[in-house]
Amino acid sequence: LLEIKCESLTIIQKNEKSIVIEILENSSSLTKAKSVLAFVLRFIRNLQNSKNGITLARSSITPRELKDSIDLSVHESQESLLSSEIQNLKKNKPSSPKFCSLALFLDEDGFIRVGGRLRDSILPYSVKHPLLIPRSSCLAKLICDHYHLLSLHGGPRITQSLIQRQFWIVGIRQLLRERIFRCHKCYLFQAKPVTPKMADLPSVRFQNEKAFFNVGVDYAGPFEFREGSRRKAPISKGYIVIFVCLATKAAHLEFATSLSTPSFLAAFDRFVARRGLCKQIYSDCGTNFQGASNHHAEVQRYLKENNEDLANKLSKREIKWIFNPPAAPHFGGIWEAAVKSTKHHLSRILGHLTLTYEEMITLLYRIEAVLNSRPLGSMTTDPNDGDYLSPGHFL
Repeated sequence: LLEIKCESLTIIQKNEKSIVIEILENSSSLTKAKSVLAFVLRFIRNLQNSKNGITLARSSITPRELKDSIDLSVHESQESLLSSEIQNLKKNKPSSPKFCSLALFLDEDGFIRVGGRLRDSILPYSVKHPLLIPRSSCLAKLICDHYHLLSLHGGPRITQSLIQRQFWIVGIRQLLRERIFRCHKCYLFQAKPVTPKMADLPSVRFQNEKAFFNVGVDYAGPFEFREGSRRKAPISKGYIVIFVCLATKAAHLEFATSLSTPSFLAAFDRFVARRGLCKQIYSDCGTNFQGASNHHAEVQRYLKENNEDLANKLSKREIKWIFNPPAAPHFGGIWEAAVKSTKHHLSRILGHLTLTYEEMITLLYRIEAVLNSRPLGSMTTDPNDGDYLSPGHFL
């Protein structure tokens, strides 16, 4: 057999990326990248000094070496992505359209810096003329992540203000949003809870009955009041009892001087005397107030201990008391909204004042009139439309 000569082919692939760019791409943070580059520069410097008999550096990294490492990173990033701009600046040619407004120039060390109109100001040189960083470079991402952590996970505005004291990244706002979105801790805190599917409204919300035929009741408070008009009258605390019509959203406010069954029944009798006898009463269960505060704990204890007593006394009037399931405050959104609206007006009018019982009752009745005068639907801008519909029209 004839001998066949084997030929070997060697393929050499040229790596266009420099070692500095590879270190930046493989680094998880700017601090780590600066440290690695600082040790690389020290190693090169020690090799050069060993030939000349100069003492080698063996101490910890100095600030000067860290500055040299960041300068090297900026230089390599500009050389790899902005080489055409560097050539234009060296030949005194105009910059590309996306850089025209930045008035770029080359400094003494060959870095591209942003110009501007602050040349004669007393600001530091890096603030007046920050270094230009390409947005697509890995150095820009490391800088954004570094200053985001430096600002204690600050938002885009505070992070941008810190970065632009030294660097100028084109399109930094969009880049910051992308990097902050990738921050694990910020992502967890900005996560929105899953919105459950809302169930159908109960049938009592649609019954064609008179106002306050089916009502929801809730307590708000406590609120301090004076037991007389004299100067040193003792101060006690009371609670607002809020009755809400489930069909018309009309509100009725009463003031109870304590969390007791006789006090509630007295407030309920005043409600019946003005609005008529109701058929069903809905309210929260006492466990909805768990852990809220000491005052809410009193409400919880009162409702829990007097559920059967209240239901038995109201059943004699053929009134049915229905309690929501435990730990389900969303079942009573209609009266929780009335509590919020009542506190809205009360906090702005009352402030830090302590009223007497008569003054508190008068203020509550005025708030009740305001709540029953609010429009049930959206207002229109058409002058030909009629008057708006409010809960007061059903009373």
